[in-house]
Amino acid sequence: MIFYSLQSCKEGSNTPLKKEATAKEPQEKIDKSLFLYFDGTFEKDDEFSVYYLTVEDTQIKPKNAIIKKVKGSSKKQRIEFHFPNEIIPTRIFFKLGNNLNQKIIVHEVILVQNKKEVHISDSLFYNYFNPNKAIVYDKSNYTITIDSSNKGNEPMIYSRVPLEDKLDLEFEW
Repeated sequence: MIFYSLQSCKEGSNTPLKKEATAKEPQEKIDKSLFLYFDGTFEKDDEFSVYYLTVEDTQIKPKNAIIKKVKGSSKKQRIEFHFPNEIIPTRIFFKLGNNLNQKIIVHEVILVQNKKEVHISDSLFYNYFNPNKAIVYDKSNYTITIDSSNKGNEPMIYSRVPLEDKLDLEFEW
């Protein structure tokens, strides 16, 4: 009888009953896609690539490349690189195109996954990215040019350890 009266009270109340702990609710699927946005001024038509390494990789592979064409302009543009779903790179490499007269002014690099964002401003670009010998990077005006006298290296920019640490700590695998 006591059980019945407790049951009756709960049915008559306006507070909803809690679901049993054993009931499984469908979980919302979280998109783990990572986007990299490179905001800059790209003076000449060109092609840019982002190569990446994962925990399984030790060398850059063509299959780990995202390639984008850029139309030259004196105005700021955004190049969007979308990494394959659920890939969080351990290292990132920018390969500049074949236009030896290219001049790029770095404005910002943004990494986004869901609602998490990492912003790398023009003044911090050099802290997170290291140009190779084929690139001349002017830290005072955030300008990238290609050193045409350096014939032995393709113009590339490599992620530094602080960015690699951020990738590991900020984004979900």
